[in-house]
Amino acid sequence: MKIRLCLFLAVLFLFTGCADSGNRHVYTPEERAEWDSEAGMIGCGFFVPDEKQFETNIIASDVALVGTVMDEGVSKVEPIFGEAWDDGPQTTVIAFQLRVQDVLAGSCDAKEITLKFYWPYQTRPYKGDKLVLFLVEQPVVPELPVEFYTPTSADNDSVFAVNPPDNTIFAFSKKETLRAYDGQKLSDFKKNIEEALDTFRTATEYPYIAGEAGLSALTENSPLYEEYRGYYPEFFEKKALTNAETCGIVLK
Repeated sequence: MKIRLCLFLAVLFLFTGCADSGNRHVYTPEERAEWDSEAGMIGCGFFVPDEKQFETNIIASDVALVGTVMDEGVSKVEPIFGEAWDDGPQTTVIAFQLRVQDVLAGSCDAKEITLKFYWPYQTRPYKGDKLVLFLVEQPVVPELPVEFYTPTSADNDSVFAVNPPDNTIFAFSKKETLRAYDGQKLSDFKKNIEEALDTFRTATEYPYIAGEAGLSALTENSPLYEEYRGYYPEFFEKKALTNAETCGIVLK
């Protein structure tokens, strides 16, 4: 009886697993959107060479996470910098709801977030997609609450799918240095992210910007700690306050 039950559960597991993979979109290289820039762009007008794109995606992000797309996306016209600047320039965006499964770098306490694509040359994900995303919090003002997230890079460079049926990495970007991760297991991809953060933690110089994911990797023993604390005082003040509250220390 126990053997028959185990066989039944095994078949059920295989059937439901296949059904889940069958409902998810399988990406092919032809679906990568065109992007003519010769260098990756992080933020507004900040360029990095292709060979530095992956590590810069990580370090410049506020959070790197794995999530599942919950809907087909809603296209709307709204202020480019969010509701806090409702009198600012307008643009067409596509907003998706994303269920957070795993936070790989930085922090995100929400179980579900809003992901917005601003750029017409970004590959649009499908409902049910499992994605690995490098994201920036919006608005980018420390005093304001996070309303939504956008990809760190203003193109496809910071969006990856976990492609069925083998659940391996598929880069949305056309860049060869990012396509090199195609077919990699998610566990190995996570290790690459950790290695990039370790490299930043021990680096003596770094010429690009950093987000909360990168800044969180720095310790007081990191060579770049004092330099980046000068660049981003609000982050380190908040981090110190959070650490003090966690340890039960009262700051006066």
